[in-house]
Amino acid sequence: MFLSLPSQSGIPAECKDKTIAFSSTRDGNPEIYTMKLDDLEVRRLTNNTVYDGEPAWSPDGTKIAFTSTRDTDSDIYVMNADGSEQTQLTRAAANDSAANWSPDGTRIAFVSVDAENSDIYVINPDGSGITQLTISPAFDGGPAWSPDGAQIAFSSERDGNPEIYVMKANGSKLTRLTTNDAFDASHAWTASGDKILFDTNRDGSLEIYTMNSDGSQPTRLTFHETFSSSPSVSDDGKCIAFVHRDDPAEDMSIYIMTNDGLHETRLAFDEDSALPVWQP
Repeated sequence: MFLSLPSQSGIPAECKDKTIAFSSTRDGNPEIYTMKLDDLEVRRLTNNTVYDGEPAWSPDGTKIAFTSTRDTDSDIYVMNADGSEQTQLTRAAANDSAANWSPDGTRIAFVSVDAENSDIYVINPDGSGITQLTISPAFDGGPAWSPDGAQIAFSSERDGNPEIYVMKANGSKLTRLTTNDAFDASHAWTASGDKILFDTNRDGSLEIYTMNSDGSQPTRLTFHETFSSSPSVSDDGKCIAFVHRDDPAEDMSIYIMTNDGLHETRLAFDEDSALPVWQP
């Protein structure tokens, strides 16, 4: 089941009582799984011949929103935390993905891509009330709610290359946070809301950085000199999960570390694993 998995004692104490959801091709095609870090138990939640991925926990930890191509186009679905009652939310003739739940549980932000554009929308958890937030001819993606629900961070190419922006939860007051010629994307707020973690290749390799929520003081957290991406912060702010691979020919593995970038531990799966997220 595992390759080179450290013993449970290798997992930082701050993270042992937690559970992550993730996607993996370990059983042949992308499916969604959970792992309990106290005993390293893995549970498969979806079982299809199509893509199921991009899990996103509801704030109470009882449900997971995810992306699936089981209805031809990619759409947003919701299921219980045990994988039961899988329900389709979006049905438009577009590709919908990258769900992210608001802190109060009343809305889900997601990305919708059609033949002309990629924009950010919100939808109620029952599939009603779809509202478009961004309107741009460039790519907008990766929405992430701030812990207080007042803002949404996202990545956009509207100024020429991928940068990170924030807007109010209603789509107003757009503010650019990063400004450089590098790739900046795949971001996550810290539990306190005063910092944002993100991917960037500004120093050559794709690594994980943190910055203040106003874009100031970017600080590098990982130093692999290869590929580290998709940070996720636990709801108590103590642990970070991310994906990493040492070589382009290798599968990606999920790593965890403490919020200061220390105590990295590899959770090595037998096939590509991606997009880990912590259960609240």
